[in-house]
Amino acid sequence: MTTDVFTARLNHTVNDWLTLANDTRVSFIDRDYASSIVSCAAASCVTPWFRNRSGTVTASGAGNPYHQESWAVQNVATATARFTTGPLRHELVGGIDLMYEDFERTGYGYTGTRPALSVFGGQGDIALDRGAPSYQRNGSNTTYAAFLSDRLWLTPEFSIIGGVRVSRFEVEYDTVTYSTGVRAEAKPSHTVVDPRASLVWEPAPNQTYYATYSTSTTPPGFLFSTQPFTASGFNSNFDPERNTLYEVGAKVGFLENRLGLYGSLYRIDKKNSQTPDPNGDGSTFIQTSDEQRNQGIEIGLTGQVTPAWMINASYTAMDSETTKSTTAANVGKKVQFVPDHAASLWTTYELGAQTPWNLTLGGGVTWRDKVFLNAANTAEVPAALTVDALVSHRINDNLRVQVNGYNLGNALNYDGLWANRVIPSAGRTILFTLAADF
Repeated sequence: MTTDVFTARLNHTVNDWLTLANDTRVSFIDRDYASSIVSCAAASCVTPWFRNRSGTVTASGAGNPYHQESWAVQNVATATARFTTGPLRHELVGGIDLMYEDFERTGYGYTGTRPALSVFGGQGDIALDRGAPSYQRNGSNTTYAAFLSDRLWLTPEFSIIGGVRVSRFEVEYDTVTYSTGVRAEAKPSHTVVDPRASLVWEPAPNQTYYATYSTSTTPPGFLFSTQPFTASGFNSNFDPERNTLYEVGAKVGFLENRLGLYGSLYRIDKKNSQTPDPNGDGSTFIQTSDEQRNQGIEIGLTGQVTPAWMINASYTAMDSETTKSTTAANVGKKVQFVPDHAASLWTTYELGAQTPWNLTLGGGVTWRDKVFLNAANTAEVPAALTVDALVSHRINDNLRVQVNGYNLGNALNYDGLWANRVIPSAGRTILFTLAADF
């Protein structure tokens, strides 16, 4: 894969209260993809065999190879005005966001049949050759958006934020299957309005308390990864996914603001949720019209305990539920891919200031509770636990050597989760790095 990205930012201070900015990004991506990752097929994932490793489930999956060329351009123009109206202070931000993305994908088959392999490995490598082209998928995504928000300070400590974003999404998508000559196209378009509002209280420079409300929208097919194999499977009548967020939280700094403690209570309501078709190959999305809710608490600690000791820790407890569904049996079930609990800890300590070794030592743990793969909660993947570490030595001001260890316990985790398959994550991995600054 080759990626070329050009980014430009222009900033102009018109006067002491008005600032103009313009950000432009252009990217070109050329990708050849071929994979035969061992995974669990849809029919095998129906029972929670991952939990006890029973049975002899074998499958070879992850899709056929393809060649894809895409390019995109985005331009965001913003104006920021800071002024007062009587005793009230304002920060008004407005702008225009324009984006266009174009892609072309040619899909291929394999010349041979992919063999069935155990999901637990041990079979060695397999050789597969790319065959003739089997399909062509072309498309483009266009966004026209305008946004405006104002932060109003009622007192030096208390402020309110209100804003809105109006977006027009236009998707063009067409496919052709070479074996049948069948062509299909879809052109869904949507105009959406997403408001936001917040209350912010800052009683001290190291304390912030807030309450916020906002909405966000994802049109069908706007993300290339959610586009189906055929345009006929696209269903131009899909309604956009709508997310509504309610959140209250706080951020407090300690040790001269070197160390920050944060926490929040939140609830996210989703309407018109889409999901990969569990009976397909994962490339076709279906709109369930389900309504889902995910609510919980998040707490974290980040920053420097001492100038040499850095820590980053977080914990999230989530209570997810399908609150409405066209499949009555799914009501009250957990939302797929959402664990009940997740936590992470990463810390480093620099010995360079105290010893002649000039070392940095680090280590951490990442943990995720079990998750369900489908809305019916009949297929699940067990909890994942990963232990990582690093040792870094700076030889001089320009040269550094580092050793990273990932999944040191060699745990069998599943990180690639889909409605119709899972992919085991990498086992114990040691990575050596030599870096030079010049």
